[in-house]
Amino acid sequence: MAYYSERDIHILNNIDIRAVLDKLNIRSLMSGKRYQCPNPCHEDRHPSMSVKNNRWRCFSCGAHGGVIDLVKTVFDIDFPSACEWLVDNFNVNVDYRSYGTRKKLYQVKRKKEVVKQSEEIDVETDTEILNAVVSISMDNLQEDARLFLFNERKFSETVISNMKIGYNDKHNILRDELVKRYGIKRLLDACILKYIYNDYKLIWKPNSILHPFFDYDGKIINIIGREISPLDSKNKFISIKNVRTIPYNLNLLKDMQPGDNLCIMEGLTDTLAALSAGWKAIGLHGCSQSLVDYVFILKDYNLIYFHDNDTAGLSSYEERRKELAQYLIPLREGYIDKKYKDFSDYYAKKYLFNR
Repeated sequence: MAYYSERDIHILNNIDIRAVLDKLNIRSLMSGKRYQCPNPCHEDRHPSMSVKNNRWRCFSCGAHGGVIDLVKTVFDIDFPSACEWLVDNFNVNVDYRSYGTRKKLYQVKRKKEVVKQSEEIDVETDTEILNAVVSISMDNLQEDARLFLFNERKFSETVISNMKIGYNDKHNILRDELVKRYGIKRLLDACILKYIYNDYKLIWKPNSILHPFFDYDGKIINIIGREISPLDSKNKFISIKNVRTIPYNLNLLKDMQPGDNLCIMEGLTDTLAALSAGWKAIGLHGCSQSLVDYVFILKDYNLIYFHDNDTAGLSSYEERRKELAQYLIPLREGYIDKKYKDFSDYYAKKYLFNR
């Protein structure tokens, strides 16, 4: 075992990440100022890992970090072992104190089912529980949720079913069934349950529409709850703690062809409205969400951004346009009549669509 000082860690994390990729036999391709390469921890039909400023991020599974984190993830080893691998393979002069070492066998795991989503906590996404949440909550789509989705917002029932939209009602049906299946401890470990006011509660508020997020390959990554009638509009969305949010409906891209129009919507309800209108659409969860990590899988489509009719929405469009322009990817601005606040509002009130 070895102890590495902050200075040692700084030195190791500043090893050229491209040299580390070469050592790991990971082929990288230049894309603007970034490098794109396949993530060795899961099978990639397309390079899903982006590398810039000596850091990496996988747009498919959400894993990310620096040089040491890359070695940890590739070999599925602990932090000191990753540091030791870098020292051994790059002849780095560090001042660590050794407490005894043993020879280790490093083997790349190319089909890891779960990748840690955060550098800060040791929590893995429990896909079994998330899939159960989707299944139970879809069956629990009660009258107030149906009124919101189909009467007020006028979404297509087929779209809501295909997107696996669910509902967390105020009667704790979802919570009780999950506790029955998986127990309180596992739900707490998965950050699905919390202890508050002397009771165990789901993280999503009662009367919330549940939106599952799937990665490019169709694996569930997160579930975001949206209150139907929030008292605080700024906190109406709740997601699983410390899980990175990817674009909504990202798995749509697997079934698209180069040259297809792809609408990028600002928000989840706008995405559902666009899909209900028959468009191919993905959504940003918040106007500040960047598209840089997804340039490799977006570059082949005609991108049109429908932002909200406010200052923040226009700024979001300009930011997204500029960040894609550095990769020579054009982004057109979609037009919504100024009397509507967003596309969902326009669709519900004016869009002529045979249901």
